[in-house]
Amino acid sequence: MQLTHFLPWIFFSLIFNGAIIFLWQKKVYDYIGAGKYKAIQRIHLLEIPRLGGFVILSSITGFGFFSASLDSASLINLMLLILSPSLFFALKEDLYHNVKPFIRFKSILLSGFLFVFLYRGPWPEISIPVIGNLLSTQLGIFIFYPLAIAAVTNGMNLIDGVNGLCAMAAISILSSLLFLSYNLADTFLIEVIILLIFLIVIFLFFNYPKGFIFLGDLGAYSLGIITSILTIIFYGRHPEIPSWGGALIVVYPLTEVAFTLFRRVKSGVPSYKPDLSHLHLKLYLFFKSHPSFKVSANSFVMPSLSLLWLYPLLAVFFFHQDAQITMLSIISFVFLYLLIYKKISNK
Repeated sequence: MQLTHFLPWIFFSLIFNGAIIFLWQKKVYDYIGAGKYKAIQRIHLLEIPRLGGFVILSSITGFGFFSASLDSASLINLMLLILSPSLFFALKEDLYHNVKPFIRFKSILLSGFLFVFLYRGPWPEISIPVIGNLLSTQLGIFIFYPLAIAAVTNGMNLIDGVNGLCAMAAISILSSLLFLSYNLADTFLIEVIILLIFLIVIFLFFNYPKGFIFLGDLGAYSLGIITSILTIIFYGRHPEIPSWGGALIVVYPLTEVAFTLFRRVKSGVPSYKPDLSHLHLKLYLFFKSHPSFKVSANSFVMPSLSLLWLYPLLAVFFFHQDAQITMLSIISFVFLYLLIYKKISNK
């Protein structure tokens, strides 16, 4: 593993993020006629560039193109090809905010189907009666994994509402996979994961706590799809580890999307309609209501929810070899999420 291959793209990411922030308000925003962000969940005042995901993808694209001889570059190029159906619509939404939610969802689902079509396995062994047998068939794989990828991706997009939260959740997921890959000497995955973590950390340098640049839909979707794909690939390559760990690693975005869907259906609100009842937004509004946190409310949310985004990493570190405890950890996380949600008062 030669980390020196990453350095040019880490430096490129640093410069590109800074250039976008510097030029956005001065020239780019007016030149391209970018639209104003008017969503109900908006909590920032200025028109901040939502191009952090574009920088990350540009960096890994450059790495994949100029480092084609490396094994890790082949995985990068596969991920970029799988991401291609959602790239245009997500970037258009980040610039002009005029892409309908259903179109964005279909583009994510198409990326999931493309992954199933292009990736030849091995697939994770699911130790659940009936379901496990179904997922060992081509039809089961074709149905289940695109839906799972779409669920995780939408969950990542839902938690991308305050500075640093989605990025830290992605780092936690990738760090969990890095720990497992290191234990099993899976250098094929280690290189890709380390590159992604470096690029996200550079984004966080500009995003947290001040929010000079945001991930945008392109960033949240890309991180959701990439982390889903890497989790599936890892557990397929290592059947000696209980596959329940895969669900544990992505339990935060999965819980967010499942609870949001349940909450909206229960209250008779369309599933695609945004609202202010997400956990991180409730916490933001709670901080915002207190004079001492009024200015810094946004930056307090991510560290305040560290128990949630760190939970999978800590649980995988201690329990990754025990299927029963891993399942209990997933259930415990859901109860923890619901407990925190209930304890935060509505503002």
